[in-house]
Amino acid sequence: MTLKRINNLIALLDFYYGSKITIQFLSGYVAAVIVAPMQINPDRWMQFLLNFNRKKIRFKSVTEEEDFLSLIAEFFNHITDTIKKWNYNSYISSADSISQKEGSLWCDGFLLGVTFWGDAISFMNDPKILHPFSNVVYIHSPQAMINDLKQDSSIKKEWNAEVFNQLPHAIPEIRRHFVKKNLISKKPYYITTESLAS
Repeated sequence: MTLKRINNLIALLDFYYGSKITIQFLSGYVAAVIVAPMQINPDRWMQFLLNFNRKKIRFKSVTEEEDFLSLIAEFFNHITDTIKKWNYNSYISSADSISQKEGSLWCDGFLLGVTFWGDAISFMNDPKILHPFSNVVYIHSPQAMINDLKQDSSIKKEWNAEVFNQLPHAIPEIRRHFVKKNLISKKPYYITTESLAS
């Protein structure tokens, strides 16, 4: 996905959602869908984006809607590729300038995506998943994690940088774990704009 397309997506996210859904939130959200222990159909996770805060997005034109869906599909496939290549991109700022807000938004997005796992969320108790992921989120206590990340006084900037720098390999590790359990295919799946519009 080109930088220009990423910037176009960031602009549309800002236009439709303001500071509620950022590129970091969306990266965490789709990452949870991609590494899930089952394939989650696009029509399920897209409902949140198309009906944000229970209000259906009103596009100015069919062209604008098609462009929005195209960017979401392209971003999903882009994140899938980064996970496949063991270089997942959370879009959280670099270690030297990491942002508390960006990290918190990423976590919000990821945890929302995990809710689509249903009963399969119990897999998160598996030590093999917790091992690569425990330093990234307190998955056993999501609210505590969110509280820590949102309170500047409760977590050090250096710790944030160290933790989120583990994401590029921690996220693919979760997917590999489910592949080994034969819960999902080794071959990642990609989506189309048409699948989001259905």
